Amino acid sequence: DMVNEKLNIAINHYLSDTCCLDIDNTPGTMKIFKYLGLDFEEIKLSTMSWSGSERGYKSLFHEPKVPTEWFKMRTPTINSVFELRCGKHSDKKLDAEAACCDTVPPSHLWDTKVTYAFLTEPRYKKDLPNLPDKLLEVWQNQDYFKTRFAELLS
Repeated sequence: DMVNEKLNIAINHYLSDTCCLDIDNTPGTMKIFKYLGLDFEEIKLSTMSWSGSERGYKSLFHEPKVPTEWFKMRTPTINSVFELRCGKHSDKKLDAEAACCDTVPPSHLWDTKVTYAFLTEPRYKKDLPNLPDKLLEVWQNQDYFKTRFAELLS
């Protein structure tokens, strides 16, 4: 009841051992997922997912038990296609990255003030699935996949 224009709530990935798939560009992500053999809708429905805009959604998973670094897929014309974020990474340049949080409903998008809404039922942490294997592979081979995805989206 304290969420308002100036105060949101978030999941801290470091403290909760979770990770987030944050899709910011649905057409680009759908193209990449098809290339990977992943079902865009199935991933969204497989876990707790929420959205604050038509451009994409966020989905929550258990954090992988392997080293991961912040992954942000972008192109010269798309600032963010999708991101894989966790709490245990080494790049602590920015406060937002150091905190490594994702706002959740009923919070507001920082830029548009649109309220986030759940796309699926909220889940307890113990009921979250693991990140799909193909996305974990992307996360662990970032340079390779960023090159492949950039070619795919060009």
